[in-house]
Amino acid sequence: MDVTEFWAVIEAARAEIGYSIGDDAGDEMAEALERQLGALTPGEIVDFAVEFDRLHELAHRWDVWAAAYLIMDGCSDDGFIDFRAGLIALGRGTFESVLDDPDSLAAHAEVRAIAAGDLSEDALSMEEVNYAAEQAYERVTGEVDTFADEVAAREGEREPVQPDPAGEDWDFDDDEQMRVHLPRLAALFLSESDG
Repeated sequence: MDVTEFWAVIEAARAEIGYSIGDDAGDEMAEALERQLGALTPGEIVDFAVEFDRLHELAHRWDVWAAAYLIMDGCSDDGFIDFRAGLIALGRGTFESVLDDPDSLAAHAEVRAIAAGDLSEDALSMEEVNYAAEQAYERVTGEVDTFADEVAAREGEREPVQPDPAGEDWDFDDDEQMRVHLPRLAALFLSESDG
């Protein structure tokens, strides 16, 4: 499965839930992904998981974490894992825009809805999406304990995951630094009196 095929699966799942993200989007997207992946072979599901992990790692950056911190009003290590799954669930165009410029999220409809209080600040935190491939693999194969080994075998030649995010770190609680690094998101999520 190449990157284009990976994103086609994501887009099919997004189409199934109507392309919109709501407060229950993580569950809905994970279920839609499981159904889409359930039509694939076990090897293709593993390929999907390998590509998911690769993309997830590409977004493991301080500037992306800072964006999550603003949008979610704070973001733990686990929260950032789930936020990156949510970014992938938003589709290729959004994901690639975020890699180019995390501040581009300020123009995204769901992020604007979060800022306006129309969606939960956790709407883009999609923990369940992290496990969709594993759930689909188990459903297709009936095997419960082999998925992680299959993924690890395929990922074996890749560089190991770095424990710290890539890029420049800064104090996410310093509103002025957030305004410098992410001005559009800061304008949405920080009040003028902050900082």
